[in-house]
Amino acid sequence: MINDDFKRWALNFGSCDGGDIGSPKNPSIWLCGLEWGGGFKEEELQNIFKNNDLKIPAIYEDCKENLKYQFNIKAIKLLAAINGEENHVKFNETFKPFSRGGKGYFKMNLYPLSFKDTNHSRWTEAISKETGFKDKDEYIKWIRLNRFPIFNSWAKEYRPKIIICTGISYKDDFIVAFGDQNTQLQERNFKDYKKFFYFKNSYGALVVIIYFLGGRHGLKSDEEIRQTGKEIAKIYEAYLSELD
Repeated sequence: MINDDFKRWALNFGSCDGGDIGSPKNPSIWLCGLEWGGGFKEEELQNIFKNNDLKIPAIYEDCKENLKYQFNIKAIKLLAAINGEENHVKFNETFKPFSRGGKGYFKMNLYPLSFKDTNHSRWTEAISKETGFKDKDEYIKWIRLNRFPIFNSWAKEYRPKIIICTGISYKDDFIVAFGDQNTQLQERNFKDYKKFFYFKNSYGALVVIIYFLGGRHGLKSDEEIRQTGKEIAKIYEAYLSELD
């Protein structure tokens, strides 16, 4: 039996860092990761699930918090490059991504629970007790069937202009979350930098699936991140010209 508090949390804004989700008149750029890192404390799970108020969150009161975490620093550099900005610190101060009062940027994760890594051995009996799933495989299957359609409905309702998904090896998951059965995935190779995939979804968003921001095989250097951002901007500009 799936825990009702977990279900309510997972099918809303659970593990979404939030920010400005946007609207059809003022579309945002969404950044979607796989799952939070670090791991939850098992004894806190019950309170986390119960205390969800279902509102769109903003993880930081002050945008300077973005610059304390490696993933967010890389994310800010990528978003700055897409926006044509060279100085990511200035960009962060101006647009305040994912923060209170910020405009134009929203951050989320496919899977709501937090683990130190993606190894299925991180699943414990305590997590089973608090969620109702016997193992991580069962949890993943349920999330794909129930949470991914919620994300698709958000894309239809809020109409983001770009959805950036981090994790090439999870591209099938991102297609389910933000695409449909008619999705035509395209591959972009450019210069000596890492490739990425992209498609246009049914609601007008450009969905881009890139390598992880950091990690052994991900986008590590500032130049890799900058060039990837610039290439995403080129594709989006070409997309807009097709609509004119």
